[in-house]
Formats: sequence, C-alpha cells, structure tokens
Amino acid sequence: MRELHIASCVVRTLPPRVDDIAGAIATRTSCEVFTTDPRGKLVVLVEGNSTGELLDQIDVIRAFEGVVSI
Repeated sequence: MRELHIASCVVRTLPPRVDDIAGAIATRTSCEVFTTDPRGKLVVLVEGNSTGELLDQIDVIRAFEGVVSI
C-alpha cells in the first residue's frame, strides 16, 4: 500500500499577487488552494508520497514571486 502524506499551510503573499499565486498553485497536481483572503493569505493543501515530497512542493510555492512566507 502506498503512503499518502497530507499537509496544510498558510501562504502569505503580497495582497496584489494573491490571485496570481493562487492560480499558480492550482496548476500543481499535488496542491489545492482551499481558500484565499484578499489581504494576502491562502490556505493550501499539499499531498505527496513522503514528507520530502511535501517539503519539495512547499519550497516550490515559497519560490513564487510575491510569496512572503509559508
């Protein structure tokens, strides 16, 4: 049986970039944007086969232009 790891995180962005970053995250097959706040916050669900995969996905999100913190 395959392991499935799931994590949620709050992604803080520059407010004008919320929609762009939500769209970029939504294109990733292992990530889902649960909700957004126009003040610069997104709740994101991330899944993968290992903790390392989760961290790799979070690192990709962290590198998006306009992401302040995760």
